[in-house]
Amino acid sequence: MGLKVVIHGDRPVSPVMVVANHVSWLDIPIIHSWILAGFVAKNEIKYWPVLGWLAMAGDTVFLHRGNSESRKTVLNKLKKRFSQHRSVAIFPEGTVTDGSYLRPFHRQLIRAAVETRTPVVPVAIKFLNQQGQRESRVGFIDDEPFLQHVFRLLKLPQTTVEIHCGPALTQFDAGTRTLTVLARNYIEQQLLQDDYLSSAI
Repeated sequence: MGLKVVIHGDRPVSPVMVVANHVSWLDIPIIHSWILAGFVAKNEIKYWPVLGWLAMAGDTVFLHRGNSESRKTVLNKLKKRFSQHRSVAIFPEGTVTDGSYLRPFHRQLIRAAVETRTPVVPVAIKFLNQQGQRESRVGFIDDEPFLQHVFRLLKLPQTTVEIHCGPALTQFDAGTRTLTVLARNYIEQQLLQDDYLSSAI
């Protein structure tokens, strides 16, 4: 895809829960380029062309959004993976953005890390164009079809992807809410540098 990946910070040692901002489906192979982790994704992705197959092959756990029973099942699967010394990555915004802002973080899945005392590693992902500014074209434009989106990305000039890996958060006794806030604060601080982020909700 013409991506140049630059990593800042130490590579975490499994098991950890990677918590990252979410701009593109490219976030998944980008994270996989430096740590092997299963992902949590909305159930609809299972039926996407190409990406659905890749998600299933990548040991993804699928979540039916808005379904409390599905959330319980996913939480139990995540806790089992941590007990097997396997890492998991989540996008707590719950959906992609255009990269210009950061959504509130949902904390439900982070509970699995707290209950198993698995370190939470915040990760900020930044797409930069050749001028060192935010590359806004990596996200979906309107509701374009997935394959059309892929072909458009292939035509982009080389894009640099910065992975800013924060320190492992282990303040488990402070609770899920506190760990979620700490993770989001780290990611927000990284994205605010050099005017990369326009705003935060």
